[in-house]
Amino acid sequence: MPRVCQWKTFFAVCLMLTSGIAEAQKPSKQVQRFLALTPADFQSTLTVKDDALDTVARISTEEGFQEKRGLLRIVWNDNFLRAFIDKKTGKTDFQLYQIIGYDGAWRFYETVNYETPSGPDSKPVTVIDRNVDGCGTYGCSFTEHIGFDVPEDLLRQIAASYTPTTPHAWHFKFGSKAGVEFQDGINVAEAAAILSAVDQYRATHRLVQPIEKLTAAEAPPPTPKSPVTPSASAPSPQNPAPKKQPANRPAVTCVTCQ
Repeated sequence: MPRVCQWKTFFAVCLMLTSGIAEAQKPSKQVQRFLALTPADFQSTLTVKDDALDTVARISTEEGFQEKRGLLRIVWNDNFLRAFIDKKTGKTDFQLYQIIGYDGAWRFYETVNYETPSGPDSKPVTVIDRNVDGCGTYGCSFTEHIGFDVPEDLLRQIAASYTPTTPHAWHFKFGSKAGVEFQDGINVAEAAAILSAVDQYRATHRLVQPIEKLTAAEAPPPTPKSPVTPSASAPSPQNPAPKKQPANRPAVTCVTCQ
């Protein structure tokens, strides 16, 4: 099986892309446990960073599931979702955080392609951190921490696709300057969990969802316009006011003129 298929969140992707292998080999207990996770499981491990002096509340699914390798139980590859909630407006930014570990030479990941209902889309990644973990006789080990923003409407569509009877993943792949691609994915239950937590936070703190985020069904109907009564235009050099006509007066007889 390709090396990428050994990594944490790409288990579901491998089961589909390597269907022949998947049919011949029964998924490991760790893979089965990952695929069986529900929104409630991810909600129970959510972490929230928020205090009185923070202007932005942070919610993360980092502790939801991790594959740890070796005697030191090191996490080589991982991903999770983060939400950043503006505590004044309720506006929320969502980010997919990805950690990629590898040996050899720097790859410098710089782009991501991801699934959408209308087909794959692409954007540059945000470089969060890059580390050299150590070097030996056979080269060095590197870790890249990257991320990309996920629109809230897309994340809600991903979450809505969750069904407990058919677990599946949302897929994406990263491209690097070295030409090496890294494919991965997240359990859609993870998206459902963080959205539920964000909605609960907004409701608890009475934060109104920004109007631009509302769908046509959620947005309030437009206020009907009142009919405008035509009025006379103001006088101007091009439109002078009409001259006043003298009022009808009774005839006057001159007594002294006789």
